[in-house]
Amino acid sequence: MPKRSFEVYIAAAGAILLSACAGPASTYERSASHFAYPNSNVVPVALAEGKASSTSFLLPDLANPDLEQEAVRNALAESKGDLLVNGVYNWTTTQFPLLPIYTTTLNVKGVSAKMVSGNQVRNDKGTNEFIRNYKK
Repeated sequence: MPKRSFEVYIAAAGAILLSACAGPASTYERSASHFAYPNSNVVPVALAEGKASSTSFLLPDLANPDLEQEAVRNALAESKGDLLVNGVYNWTTTQFPLLPIYTTTLNVKGVSAKMVSGNQVRNDKGTNEFIRNYKK
């Protein structure tokens, strides 16, 4: 009988060590990742997605602006845009079991856009003509 309870304890300890513990997580939206120049026309390019992660000791690396900039840069690098519009930022944190080692991951999704300086185009049929001419 004691051998059986020892096996149960070993199995429980193994399950705890092999599982990662979920930590804090948050999701928020942001209208733009960068400041748009006053006389620029913001033209959507494509949907963009980026990811960045970091590992820290003792405390999770939450709301790190450097991590946020890296994720946005990764998203813009794929689509060749200047800024991210209508972005959704999703932070997740996992902890290594029984140790204060945290991995924080930020996923960013949004619309990549280009800023074209010049005359401001009004939001009417001229905007669609501008976008058609810009994409050529």
